Amino acid sequence: DGGPVPTSFTFDKMEGLELIDEITEKGENKKENFDELFEMDLIKYGDLVTFTQKIKVKNTNQPIIGYLTFMTCNNERCYPPKDVDFEINLN
Repeated sequence: DGGPVPTSFTFDKMEGLELIDEITEKGENKKENFDELFEMDLIKYGDLVTFTQKIKVKNTNQPIIGYLTFMTCNNERCYPPKDVDFEINLN
């Protein structure tokens, strides 16, 4: 509460699609420290970050559909959160 919106993924509920465990993140130049702007501890990545979600799929003809929400900040301000739709075709 009171901080920037963390990156998140929302998957459409679809028959035959099961999310396994939680999303993991791995990236370059990960920094966990106190942020003076928000007055709280935050995790930031200076370079590329990869988010991974294990999914069990019964029908590979059906795409995986959803959206991700992210927010970017610099030392002075943050841009409003943005949603980006995605569709992943498995064939």
